[in-house]
Amino acid sequence: MVTESTLVLYVLIFFIIGFALGAWITRLLLRYPFGRKPLTGASSMIGSRGTVSAVSPNYLEVKVNSQFWRAENIGEGQLKVGDQIIVKNVNNLTLLIEKIADQKS
Repeated sequence: MVTESTLVLYVLIFFIIGFALGAWITRLLLRYPFGRKPLTGASSMIGSRGTVSAVSPNYLEVKVNSQFWRAENIGEGQLKVGDQIIVKNVNNLTLLIEKIADQKS
């Protein structure tokens, strides 16, 4: 026969183990969501979208993720201020970009 104090002890142990296990699982899910490692550095910029903010013969500047970057157009045609772009690659601190085709068909 289980006494009341033994039952309380079992319930307390159950809750402590459950809390620890839940905290551990939550930590794993928050740190490594969906089994992917977090992207940082240059690889995090690829695929980002932005806007052309300045154009001159020797210099192209774009705004991506609320930051201004030097850029190089690897796509067809000329870019002008306000054009929407997508980052295709990163070379040192220069973004290699292409203009996003107009969706007005």
